[in-house]
Amino acid sequence: MTRIRDNLAGMQRGSYMLALLIAWLAIGCGSPTSSVVSMSTLDAGTGASFVVPASVGRISAAVNGTTPATLVVTNNGSDALMITVALDTNANSAHWEALECTTSACPLPAGQTLNIDLNFSPTEHGDLDTTIEVFGPPAIGSQTVSLFGTGVGGKLRVDQPPAPMFEHDFGTIAKNQLVAFQVEMTNIGNDDLEVTPGAVVAPFGVASTPVSISEGGPGVFDITCMSGTAMTQQTATVTLATDAYDQNTPSVAVKCAIANTTIIVTNPLAFQELRTGDTPGEVEVLITNPPGGGTVTINKIELVGAPNALTLTKPVVPAPLADGAQLMAKLALATAEDLVLENVTLEVEILEGGEPATLELPVTGKVGTPNAVVLPTRLDLGSVCVGTPAAGEIAMTNIGTATLKMQRPTMDSAAFVPLFTNPTDYPVDGAPLLPGDKATVGVMPTSTASGLQEGNLVWVVDAPGSPFTTAVSLTILMEGTAVSPGSLMFGAAAITEPPRMQQTITLENCGPDASTVRYGGVTAEQGTADAWVVEPPTQQRELLPDETMRVRVSFAPNQPGFHRARLAISVDGSESIIILEGDATGVLPGETSFYACGCSGSADPERGWPILLAFVFVVTRRRRATTAISARNPTGSS
Repeated sequence: MTRIRDNLAGMQRGSYMLALLIAWLAIGCGSPTSSVVSMSTLDAGTGASFVVPASVGRISAAVNGTTPATLVVTNNGSDALMITVALDTNANSAHWEALECTTSACPLPAGQTLNIDLNFSPTEHGDLDTTIEVFGPPAIGSQTVSLFGTGVGGKLRVDQPPAPMFEHDFGTIAKNQLVAFQVEMTNIGNDDLEVTPGAVVAPFGVASTPVSISEGGPGVFDITCMSGTAMTQQTATVTLATDAYDQNTPSVAVKCAIANTTIIVTNPLAFQELRTGDTPGEVEVLITNPPGGGTVTINKIELVGAPNALTLTKPVVPAPLADGAQLMAKLALATAEDLVLENVTLEVEILEGGEPATLELPVTGKVGTPNAVVLPTRLDLGSVCVGTPAAGEIAMTNIGTATLKMQRPTMDSAAFVPLFTNPTDYPVDGAPLLPGDKATVGVMPTSTASGLQEGNLVWVVDAPGSPFTTAVSLTILMEGTAVSPGSLMFGAAAITEPPRMQQTITLENCGPDASTVRYGGVTAEQGTADAWVVEPPTQQRELLPDETMRVRVSFAPNQPGFHRARLAISVDGSESIIILEGDATGVLPGETSFYACGCSGSADPERGWPILLAFVFVVTRRRRATTAISARNPTGSS
């Protein structure tokens, strides 16, 4: 079932979008080899010089599978080199492996290329990008290559019955009464999956028919309980066989008891999810005496374990219930505050044929408060040269206690197009977003014309503050030096953990003249300056036409709290200010937030949105005729 396919195509279906992405990115997505869409040259002014691609990929691999790739290093100098490589220390690097040139250097003669084999072996779905450092002799230092890879697989989440027990109690029902419970599931992965419920024995029933769930989509199946004879509580486990690479439970459990009575009571007694401040919810309770059973007596109707917010309106009992007749009661749930009904039952005591029987029916329901945050509120992609692609990401997080319904995000400008990444589909009545969950949408420019490109992404959701708007901007340059992105957001990071994945600031000289680049250390506006690691720490150099340089930044805080800093990069005396933000957590107890990927951290929604990536590629300054060799075949011979 797993489909290995272009990750970008997964973000937006339709041939028009695929054509746009191909035209913009000009890379062979999904290829098992590197896509050299730009080159970077390192030259110390001596005979030692080498060229590496700006990136490898984007490649795709099935979760728990492997896709090979190749990193090509070219010696365009006159001296032989010894090359080593090292993956970054961030978590995503665990999905990548360099097969050569790690523990010992690989020779690279002048004028030849070195093919370094890589393996991408993801253990989870999604974009698992990292970087690899390519080291030459100390005199010329190292260069960074971005590795773009996407793990592809379905991931099953069972929503009903809820975690952590994943158990449904039918309660005690009447003989020959058929009751059903719908198991609700969601595919939170990025590939289709299939689920086959396991068989059960009486009094339970389930159709062992495969349920197909598309990426991001819902899936359901029913479990029933019915018996013609009375019996004590019975239990069953329904296994969930699936080709998903992961699931939050391997099975669901059900319980059911059958009373020695034919009197039927409404089942299930379930309130729809309510919101604080809404009109109180109501559920009608019908007590039915099927025809042919004679008159019975209803001795008692009462709630057990109910909070004050749940009330019962009922007829006076004891009361006779004639053959074929009904009694009606009503449950009402107030919405003054958040609550979840747990361990609440409605008990109906019946006297039938001189024998007492009690039906016990679980009552379920929830009252929640809607709340959402969309970050960033401003997406500054910086500047790029004409023909250089850029992309960013905007996220909505449900920080409330109620399930939200999101409408499809829209752009108010033709300068950018939204790419629907998670979820990929928005039903007419809106896509659900559970408490604590996050939805993302990519943003990509559509224009190749020079100048400032601006637009607003508008996201409508049934939560206070809607519609949410994020201003998006990008400057496309015909000449001069481009700096992108305009800000680096690291989200929440525990101070006890290693630094998160480095983010990169890219400077590209669009021509026609060389430029002078200078920068020093960061200036802290909030928190400490030493929370930021900039590599190289300082710089003053000439950037030639069509040349690129990269500045790598890590967030490595040593004290808790929100950190904000400015990195001023001067190009020919004109400053570009890069904003750096991160939230250090892990020390202060009792502070939990869903801002930024559900991690604990800031109480300020604008501090800690998920990492935004601006993909920037440039053209190599120079090339020489080369002969290809591999790390395993350093002579280049066949």
